[in-house]
Amino acid sequence: MKTKSFISAIATTLALAFSNTGIAQTLPVPDNCRIVNGICYKFDNEAKTALVSTYKTREAERGRPWEEYYDYNGHNMIIPSTVTIYGEEYTVTGFDNPIRNFMWTAVIDTIDVPSTIAEICPNLCNYADVKTVILHEGLKTIGDNAFPRQARLSEIVLPESLDSIGNEAFIACHLKTIIIPSNTKKLGFGIFKGCSALEEATLPDGIREIPLDMFARTAITSIALPSTVEAIGPSAFSETKLQSIEMPTSLREIGEYAFSGCPLSSIKFNDGLEIIAPSAFLRIQGEPMNLILPYELKEIGDMAFLYSSIKEVTIQKNVNKIGEDAFKGCPLEKVVSLIEQPRYTPLPFQAFDDNIFLYQPLYVPTGLVDEYRRVIYWNKFYDIFEMDMSPLDRVETDAKSRHTYTIDGRTTNAIEQGINVIEENGMSRIILKK
Repeated sequence: MKTKSFISAIATTLALAFSNTGIAQTLPVPDNCRIVNGICYKFDNEAKTALVSTYKTREAERGRPWEEYYDYNGHNMIIPSTVTIYGEEYTVTGFDNPIRNFMWTAVIDTIDVPSTIAEICPNLCNYADVKTVILHEGLKTIGDNAFPRQARLSEIVLPESLDSIGNEAFIACHLKTIIIPSNTKKLGFGIFKGCSALEEATLPDGIREIPLDMFARTAITSIALPSTVEAIGPSAFSETKLQSIEMPTSLREIGEYAFSGCPLSSIKFNDGLEIIAPSAFLRIQGEPMNLILPYELKEIGDMAFLYSSIKEVTIQKNVNKIGEDAFKGCPLEKVVSLIEQPRYTPLPFQAFDDNIFLYQPLYVPTGLVDEYRRVIYWNKFYDIFEMDMSPLDRVETDAKSRHTYTIDGRTTNAIEQGINVIEENGMSRIILKK
């Protein structure tokens, strides 16, 4: 008896010793799981459905819980739409672990998701290394962080059935082009943020907002914004390679840092834009441009165009707020203000650089020079000149004819060099000819 007790004690001691050195036995496959062609499935006998599984294979060692899960390293995940288990057919409908599927798997060359799976769960390939992802019609949702930081993932075709893409779903991937399907209406933040190789993107009609960080730090040089977009979120296109942008007529607000750090040389606003948030166009450094702000614009945020390559700016009469440092550091040669009551739109102390106040002209509507000279900070402009601004206002008329004017109100027969105003079908628009 003593000998048996002694042997048992030694066995226990050795087991503890091996346990402490990181050696552990693989746990048995659970009764409701089955491995078929290298893929583990958790199956439901009643529903006759199966989920791709990452069941617990062993106890965590040394605080590394990712080692508990079924290892797909080196596998090609060609997931079938049905799988046969114990002679019965089960429909594969998804993944059983919405938090940790394949999170810590080193390399998976191909993941092929069948049409029977409607949702790619969050974190599906977080920290995995995937080269090819094949998605089929029938997929509805791609979850948050589904395919983040995939250095080998250079292309993916999203199915037309897709209606939502989660937050940072493809952040920092090596995608070069992307077409978001026409049925996709729900977009998370930062979906393609940091995709440094991404040069082309197509957005679907129907979306109302370009979310936060959507294309930040990508290589996009141009993009067509859908006619339904009402807001561009903070940093949506910051530090991209956009050279020009045309705002849709639906757009009402541009968020903070939305286009900061872009090499923009052309910005075409629409008349309905109302808010340009702080730092929205911070440090845009394309070719120097003449900037004509939109007619309905009400707010220009702090540092909105700080250190940007703008040589002329026209501020429309509906502006009621100009932020601090809004145009500081811009190489301005001329400022035009259509504001008719400057005392109700006070100019911040540092809206412009001191050298702009001293050496560059301010043009204001006829008869308002004295008014501008009486308003603090507007009166810092040393040279204030009046000009007839009437052609720059909208003209509501039933006339169907077309008239062309220069900025000083002179009628012309053709567009001349400089700022031109065209009245047509009851509306006015401004055209700059260099």
